[in-house]
Amino acid sequence: MLASYLKLAIKVLLRRKIFTAISLLGICVTLTLLLLGAALVDHRLGAVGPEVRARRTLNIHSSARQFRDRVYGTGPGARVLERYFRRLPGAERTSFFFDAGALGYREGNRVAVRRRWTDADYWKILSFSFLEGGPFGEDDLRDARPVVVISESTRGKFFDRAPALGRTVELDGQRFTVVGVVPDASPLRPIAYADVWSPLTASRSKAYLELGAYLDGIVLASTTADLRLMNAELQARLSRWQSPDPGQYPRLDGSVRTGFQDFVSMVDHDLFGRTEWLNDSARLARLLLFTLSFSLLVMLVPAVNLVNLNVGRILERASEIGVRKAFGACSRSLVAQFVVENVVLTLVGAGLSVVVTAVVMAVASARRVLGATRLTIDLPVLAVAVGMALLFGLVSGVYPAWKMARLHPLAALRGVRR
Repeated sequence: MLASYLKLAIKVLLRRKIFTAISLLGICVTLTLLLLGAALVDHRLGAVGPEVRARRTLNIHSSARQFRDRVYGTGPGARVLERYFRRLPGAERTSFFFDAGALGYREGNRVAVRRRWTDADYWKILSFSFLEGGPFGEDDLRDARPVVVISESTRGKFFDRAPALGRTVELDGQRFTVVGVVPDASPLRPIAYADVWSPLTASRSKAYLELGAYLDGIVLASTTADLRLMNAELQARLSRWQSPDPGQYPRLDGSVRTGFQDFVSMVDHDLFGRTEWLNDSARLARLLLFTLSFSLLVMLVPAVNLVNLNVGRILERASEIGVRKAFGACSRSLVAQFVVENVVLTLVGAGLSVVVTAVVMAVASARRVLGATRLTIDLPVLAVAVGMALLFGLVSGVYPAWKMARLHPLAALRGVRR
């Protein structure tokens, strides 16, 4: 039965080529926009190099809280992080780092670069593919050597794409020796994204060690199932913190969270403002509801247009419907036939949208619209395409099919369209 429905659906769609083309255009544009959004989220949260262990990489949050306000605080500094956040249960490696603006110099011209100060474990948690040399290690940290790893685009700025290994660059008046060159990281991956990386200990200022310095931290966990155990141990450690200024900063807060939890919190905060009183589950539920509502809103206008086109197409076939009803076809089989026709149409539109999305991604990557970001259509994105197409087909096909099922056989045979 389904096979006959499919054959009939294809013949009907080919019969009215203009109608089919208009319908496919609306479906293709709508699904392309949704696919691009899904691909961006997938690239932001998925296991994409150099963050290939993204599902096991946890983010550290810490703050020395002020006395009268639980919201505002300051960074605890590297010494506190080393003492309380290192070697948590289930943690394979832990890394601390911070970002600082810098100016490089190339033949007397200022070149802006994004600089990151890191430790050696940073390179062991992330998986950079080195074009030249390699990362700095524990010895470089211990001896505070002025070495630097630079990105491929930074090599082009300083050395016109010539080999950079062993050469020196000047950053904010300090000279560093290049020990490695890596491909550019996507700006959508905040842990990996930078232009130059140097050892923490090579910084001329040691303010990063003390209270008031904000550092980021990541933990490579054996499994995310250890998250609750990590946080329980962390809270026990933080309860023993002795503040250097108890009157101003009496409490040290901290937690370890997944990248997905942070993403949900960030988007929720951007959309709805401060919601510290909500837990992660409530934020996720609200964000899912918002995303579903927004997706349905995006599909609403083309769905309404497609409904109107489908109603007109179905009523033009009133005589055919009357004949089939007169020969005993039940309303259920007629409804199923027209719904299948619409779903086939939307699936074809989904296939076209995948092709269009791939072309848009290729052009955006070639023109570096999002820097080094390379969006791809993988299985999760394809699943979104198929799911949205089925939803779109059902939403825009049920009402016309229901209207068709209400036609009286005699009125349909006379071609009455009401």
